[in-house]
Amino acid sequence: MFKTLPDGRYFVPTEYRTTILKLYHDDASSGGHDGQFRTYYKIKARFFWHQMKEEIIKYVRSCSVCQHIKFKYKPRVDKMIIPNQSQNPFEVVHIDFAELTKRSDLNLKTKSFVIIVDEFTRMVFAKAMKEDVRSLIHYLKQHPKLPFIKKIVSDCGTVFKSNALVRFAEERQIILVNTSPYHPPGNGLAERKIRDIKKFIECYPNFRGGWKAALEAAVKHENRSYNNAIGCSPNFKAYGKTTLLEADKTIGIKEQNIHDEMHKTAEKQKEYYEKMKFYYDKKHFEPQQNICEGSLILVQCGFKGKKLVVNGPYKVVGLMKTGGILKNIIYEDEKGNEKIAHITNVRLYHSRKNEESSSGDVNEL
Repeated sequence: MFKTLPDGRYFVPTEYRTTILKLYHDDASSGGHDGQFRTYYKIKARFFWHQMKEEIIKYVRSCSVCQHIKFKYKPRVDKMIIPNQSQNPFEVVHIDFAELTKRSDLNLKTKSFVIIVDEFTRMVFAKAMKEDVRSLIHYLKQHPKLPFIKKIVSDCGTVFKSNALVRFAEERQIILVNTSPYHPPGNGLAERKIRDIKKFIECYPNFRGGWKAALEAAVKHENRSYNNAIGCSPNFKAYGKTTLLEADKTIGIKEQNIHDEMHKTAEKQKEYYEKMKFYYDKKHFEPQQNICEGSLILVQCGFKGKKLVVNGPYKVVGLMKTGGILKNIIYEDEKGNEKIAHITNVRLYHSRKNEESSSGDVNEL
């Protein structure tokens, strides 16, 4: 049994820390392969040990599943624009459709879903459905938050430009806002959540109950996970309550053991956006990778359908520079052949030492 601290959290001995990290990062019901900050705040609210932040960041950064599936493109050269945010829950929502797979010879049906994101609380709602206006209107009519909605932000898809949806909005005095055509960042709030949900489903390809059950689990995960923009989880922002995770029930943690709080006031949230914009505009496009001979890298090798193919890790055997600037990487593939990849298609791979080392058994917690 862990020692209980004065604030209600548990102190984790060294032999159980890897087990806690696996439960709250790798596991589908409580981890979701979250990023560094989400995993840190999730564990920080329940446990404590010395230098836990550094250990959590190192563990997440060295996760092989995350590094392969969350491989990122080099961003475009755009300056960040901070829009005015809604100040009331469920007053402004962002809506979009997304597809996991299209109908083809290999797939009998198109796997698509609609997503709704509240601008104020970042609460996510999603439902598996085909992309047509009748299905969307039927879903909105049954949605419990419909009476609070005053504005809907969407892209310029045919569903969102249809006369039926316009009439539906006019009857309920809802303003429809369409973002710029062929510019996904215009509806970035929905696009980001779609990306996170897709990555969650991709991390757990054999999820019990199929992709629809995985979609439901992904939405629950998003709503109970720490959101850096609002300084807490969407559930906590909307209802002021902390949600118990499956791992909490396994270990025996209760709500009074979780030290959760609102980390950002309105003023701090504004400062956060301004600081984020400053560093984004100043440093976002500067090279961040410290690749040298002997480093391990992941290489983007094109697409298979719509899925990005990332191979590796491979060992770097040479660097090609032009005017002192690193342009290409020479690496050795699994067959021992030397190949060349452009720097924009390469990401540094962080290996996890002693990954399979012994750790405390969860059944002993």
